[in-house]
Amino acid sequence: MKLLSPRAHGLCDLVLVSALVAAPAWLGFGPAAALTSLALAAVWLAVTLLTSSPLGLVHQVPLSVHGVLELALSLALVVLPWIVDFARHRSARNFFVISGVLLFAVWLLTDYATAPHENSREDDASGHVPTAAPRH
Repeated sequence: MKLLSPRAHGLCDLVLVSALVAAPAWLGFGPAAALTSLALAAVWLAVTLLTSSPLGLVHQVPLSVHGVLELALSLALVVLPWIVDFARHRSARNFFVISGVLLFAVWLLTDYATAPHENSREDDASGHVPTAAPRH
């Protein structure tokens, strides 16, 4: 059962971006972890704003593609502390691993099938595509 609508999913994406921006200062990340976190925040904000969803602004990335990218990001977040070599810094490592696990849960719980007319630029803020008025 998919519990998250595209709108709720978009809100989760914005929470992730905010956490990626705030965590380096709040948790005292070193330079490598901080740069990684801020770079991911910028990339994920761009992906979110380009996604064809209720919170997307440009509607160039289909929600289904967003889902594939999200799965990849969730897995990357878990392994990046070892790849970028900041795993010995407990707060940064734990933030990335927990963020990856939570993002994976968001991916599992999102209903990507209810995306209204992917790639449509006519979606209004609610995610509904307006229909033409009946002619009399």
